[in-house]
Formats: sequence, structure tokens, C-alpha cells
Amino acid sequence: MRLGADGRTAIGDPVSRCNMAHDTDDAVFVTGRSRSEGREQLRRFFLEGGERLPGVRHVTYNAVFEAVEGDAERVRMRSDLLVFRAGEPPVLLLTRRYRDTLRRGADGEWRFERREIAPD
Repeated sequence: MRLGADGRTAIGDPVSRCNMAHDTDDAVFVTGRSRSEGREQLRRFFLEGGERLPGVRHVTYNAVFEAVEGDAERVRMRSDLLVFRAGEPPVLLLTRRYRDTLRRGADGEWRFERREIAPD
């Protein structure tokens, strides 16, 4: 499966929502220290993280898409992440790599199925 411009744009929407509001309905989010699965665990993880890191901004870039062989409703995406603390000047807090699997729902919208974050 080759992902065209429309598909890349459609997948970019959940990535931006996740970075801005952690909108990852019923997905799995894996860090080096934890695994959160399901709406309640995800909500708790991101709420607690927001308290630890107020005023941060997430920038995801260099997205590379790969087909999941035999499954037109899933796509894998690798990307890089920068996390800044807002301010003058902004302060770079960390860099990471994402390895994601996204699934297209019955409504045609792409959503995270799994999001794994790892150190560079």
C-alpha cells in the first residue's frame, strides 16, 4: 500500500491531536518505564505527565509511513519528537523516537492503535 497525500494528511490529524491534547482513544502507549492501555490508564498517564511538565510543547517531525502487509486498514509510522518548555527562549527538554501503529476505523478516521516512545 502506498500512502498518498490525503492519507498522510489524515494520519497527521491524530498525531497533532495527541501532541496537543493526548487524544489517543483506547490505544496502547509504551514508554521505557511504563505501558498504558485503555482510555482510563491513558487519561491518568497524560494527566499526571501534564502536572510534572507544565508548559511543554511536543513537535513531531520526519514521519515515515510503512504499509502493514495484508492489512489496508493499518499503517506503521516512525517519527522524531522534540519536547520544549514554552518561554523566551524556549528550552529543549528531550528528543525521542516514536514507533506507531495507526488503524483506520469504520468511520474512515485514523487513530492510534499503539504508540511507543523510545530514547534516540
